[in-house]
Amino acid sequence: ERLCPHLVSPATLAHADTNGKWKPAKHLIAMTRALVEAWYTPNSRTALIVPFQHGKSVLGSVYFPAWVLLRWPETRVALGSYEEGFASSFGAKVRDIVNRFGEFSGVKIRDDTNAKGEWVIDGYGGGMVCKGRGGALTGRPADLLILDDLIKNAEEAQSTAILDGIWDWYCTVAYSRLGPTAPIVAI
Repeated sequence: ERLCPHLVSPATLAHADTNGKWKPAKHLIAMTRALVEAWYTPNSRTALIVPFQHGKSVLGSVYFPAWVLLRWPETRVALGSYEEGFASSFGAKVRDIVNRFGEFSGVKIRDDTNAKGEWVIDGYGGGMVCKGRGGALTGRPADLLILDDLIKNAEEAQSTAILDGIWDWYCTVAYSRLGPTAPIVAI
């Protein structure tokens, strides 16, 4: 099988999608390696812990799921964040990348499921669902779970009630939707 050079890794996809503006800095290459290893390792648990504004969400919550879906379009991706609008903004970006690069891998998003926060790949059943913490994932199994900024700010990070609520949502909703070998990536 001959692979399109844009789809070799999340980094090559990011570079191609931005016409070379996305630069493969050392920390981004290290994150790319960690994400690719997470994808290829059954039941992996990976955390990207990098300072603010260093590209971890762009790489981990946008280009990584787009890369997975363009190469393995049967994959069901779930992404959670501190609120649904923020989570859906990632879904819209991934959807747009899949639309732009789908011709290289024969992937197309189903016309009747083209929302920002939830869509399906035509003929494969894979796709993406994006929810804010506390959001329902009933009936939406996941082959890949991405958790990006479940805690909004320092004030929330110091609230026992909010932290307990996040943990409860993770244990009872998000984790319970995972497929048998699904990786989890926390950002």
